[in-house]
Amino acid sequence: HDTSGNQLQTEELFGRLHKYDYIEAMTLEALEGLGKTTQGVLYSGFSFMLILLVITGISLSPLWTLVNAMQVVYFSLLINVNFPVNYKVFIKYYDIATFSFLPESPLKNSDEHGE
Repeated sequence: HDTSGNQLQTEELFGRLHKYDYIEAMTLEALEGLGKTTQGVLYSGFSFMLILLVITGISLSPLWTLVNAMQVVYFSLLINVNFPVNYKVFIKYYDIATFSFLPESPLKNSDEHGE
């Protein structure tokens, strides 16, 4: 017991500290520049391939293969593996793999409002 009469508990406490990843400002700037360039190339390539495949009437299979490969790279962060911090900074520019450029579904909004 302590001085107030409280019984002391002897339980082991476990916690996980978040690792702090440091990137120098110059390296971060270079990564973000490379990421933005890559993002532009991916959007342009995706758009060009989509237009070309629609005009020529060829199967969209190569386009979906590209999207699938990009999704594997983008969602690899969900695997419980420690990736270098520069990968985490760079990969945020692969947002085309999540189809974030598409508007939200109107059906989703109508369900929320009970329409």
